[in-house]
Amino acid sequence: MGKCSVRDDWFLKSDGHNNCNTISEWARKHSDDQLRLAATSTTVQSSELKEKDNSGIHLYSVCDKSVISEVMWAFKCIVSIFSFSASDGITDLFQCMFSNALPKGFSISRSKMKYIITDAIGPYFQQQLYKDVTNEYYSIIYDETTNSSGNKELQILIRYYSSLKNMVLSQHLVTYFIGKASAEILFEKIIQALDQANLPLSKMLMLGSDGPNVNKKVACLMNEEVVTCVEELDPPILHFIKHVPSRWLTIYNSSKRLIENWTAVEKYFLDFIPKEKSSLLSTNSYKKIKEALITPNMKCEVLFLQSSSQIFTNYTGNIEKIQEEFKILKIREKDILIFLKNAQQHYLAACPTERFKNRSISQFLTICKHLPFYVETDVLINEWTLLKLEKDDEKSAELRIDHYWKQFFTKTNLSGGEKYPNVSKIVKACLSLVHGSADIERSFSCSVLITKELINMARGAYLHYKDYLEDKKKIQEQNKKTEEEELDKTLLFEEQQKQLKEDKNNIIEKEKKRHAADKLFFEANKRLKTAVSNNNIAEVEIAQAMLDGVNNNSQRRRNQEKRSRHSSKYIGKKENKAHR
Repeated sequence: MGKCSVRDDWFLKSDGHNNCNTISEWARKHSDDQLRLAATSTTVQSSELKEKDNSGIHLYSVCDKSVISEVMWAFKCIVSIFSFSASDGITDLFQCMFSNALPKGFSISRSKMKYIITDAIGPYFQQQLYKDVTNEYYSIIYDETTNSSGNKELQILIRYYSSLKNMVLSQHLVTYFIGKASAEILFEKIIQALDQANLPLSKMLMLGSDGPNVNKKVACLMNEEVVTCVEELDPPILHFIKHVPSRWLTIYNSSKRLIENWTAVEKYFLDFIPKEKSSLLSTNSYKKIKEALITPNMKCEVLFLQSSSQIFTNYTGNIEKIQEEFKILKIREKDILIFLKNAQQHYLAACPTERFKNRSISQFLTICKHLPFYVETDVLINEWTLLKLEKDDEKSAELRIDHYWKQFFTKTNLSGGEKYPNVSKIVKACLSLVHGSADIERSFSCSVLITKELINMARGAYLHYKDYLEDKKKIQEQNKKTEEEELDKTLLFEEQQKQLKEDKNNIIEKEKKRHAADKLFFEANKRLKTAVSNNNIAEVEIAQAMLDGVNNNSQRRRNQEKRSRHSSKYIGKKENKAHR
């Protein structure tokens, strides 16, 4: 067959477009008979792009069709909750049903379904989630429950505002199977999930869960994890105890904690705020606190309050014990109406028309103070003033709240940047807050286009699964070899024990024979002496024969004992090796 070669002068020719680009700008020679496309950074106009799309070179793989079909079938099994065994024999069935339409190379089975889901689809969605949540403020929701097999499992869900989809998303982050649902274990797994996703604690808005007391302990552990000290004095981290006139039982603890943090309070309000947060200097709250701190005798007054309240500790303690017995005998009708009105105002405050009212800016600033980032007040006021002039899109009242705010997030200024960057940042953080544990207790599903990245991961899933099977086979072979060695050692040890038992029985039998021989020797010797004294030759010969028999038996016994000792030493060495 003839073979084509790549000519060098061909790369110097124009590619046939109006921009007069040469072929060498987007292709290069790889060998005498091969060329490869080269990545370029040339900017082209939309009309030129359209022209190239119609006549350019497109890379296409026939294998992609089979991989896409396999991934689509995996999605169908996931959504319809099919078992893995449902994929056995499905290739032959599809071949009969769609003989001309089934992609070449399509093959699916129980094992292939497993590694496509675990090594391709799962990691793909996980990577997409990690990319989307990067640099976003988020909330974590978790729930521990007992599954159908009786095992404890921990479901962790993340709620955030997706800049990619311009909406609030609640996505499954990870699932852990745990043996015991203690606060320490739950906290450890949550931190592990955040580290795995590279999510900083500084961007976590809140931790959501249901009501058991173990979750309160988890919240305490999380607070200890995220608390940082930024002051130069490095004081101990002590949380303030809130005290108001209606909570007089806490006045001693509140004053005591204030004295413990007195130096840090002075440092923050008298040094840090004037330098770093000058916008707070004009607020009434700061003026009251500063006036109290610069009063010369203020600390003495707090100390006097602390010592005075300590006198009544026993009395207030008794009142605190019986406070559960205090009951409200009757609620006035006026109080009921006030409660209902306040509840009504709570729902009206979420109405979109609230942003047009003058009080909305003060409410917005109050919300901003509780978020874990700082925004200049003047800049925020200016953005909110402009936002009040914006008109809502048609049918905006029928939209979800995150879809309603999306119309303002996408607005740009004259330079092409975000028109309301600070307002968007605060609203996105507020929308990411958790309002309950319903999201994590519901089922969820995801459906996206099958991208090139997912196809590549599906191809690589077989290699991961193959490596897994090889590792599993090696472990099984090693375990089998170890079991065989242990079995051989056990059999050898049992054989040695049996031999030792037989030798022991032989020794006992020999001892009996030896005892009988000694007795016979004693009788023969006594009989010989008697015969000699009586001068009885016949008796002497009989006694001498008895002695010769005893000596022969003794000699044979000594030879046998020598051989037994040698065998015992050999068996003892083997036994020591077997125990090792």
